[in-house]
Amino acid sequence: STVRLNNIIITDNTSRNYGGGIYSYGGTNSSTVTVDNATISYNKATSGSGGGIYSYGSTDSTVIIDNSTISYNKAENGHGGGIYSYGGTDSTVIIDNSTISRNEASIDGGGVWSYGGTNSSTVTIDNSTISYNKAESGSGGGIYSYGGTDSNIAFTNTRITNNEASIDGGGIYSHGNTTSTITSTNSSVLHNIAGSDGGGIFSEGITASSIITNKKTI
Repeated sequence: STVRLNNIIITDNTSRNYGGGIYSYGGTNSSTVTVDNATISYNKATSGSGGGIYSYGSTDSTVIIDNSTISYNKAENGHGGGIYSYGGTDSTVIIDNSTISRNEASIDGGGVWSYGGTNSSTVTIDNSTISYNKAESGSGGGIYSYGGTDSNIAFTNTRITNNEASIDGGGIYSHGNTTSTITSTNSSVLHNIAGSDGGGIFSEGITASSIITNKKTI
């Protein structure tokens, strides 16, 4: 399944299951969602995941967000208030010059939820803001990333602020069954709240966990 959207407003839509704003299902193959210069807001998935965007691929899932705003979306009974990306092998989420704010998930990943089943989850963010998102009963208020082997999150010139998770990782949650790597460059992680561990950042790798910072504030 391939979805490409440019110069579009998607607002105030409701799905009884998955994907309040956008639903992309790759079946036995991959799913790719590309959004450019868009506003995706006030959408909700009432019984499932992906309040704003839902992308599912049995092999790979890729979500690319550019020059867009994803806000006030809600997954009322699932993961990924703003963005949900599930890849049976790999999940890739790329966000550039965008704002992900005030989204809510009833479980994990208030702003972004990325799951790479047997391999890796990769989240790359540039020149963006991830703020005021909430994981109501789970982890990863701003960003949730899980990799069957590796979880990799890198962000540059980005603010991750005022997000909240009831369990771990108020701003960022990263788990890799082998490694978890988080790299921050010229960015800020501020005023996030976790009910348990990692108010700003929670990183867990069964073999190794690394947090690399270059300037700015955590």
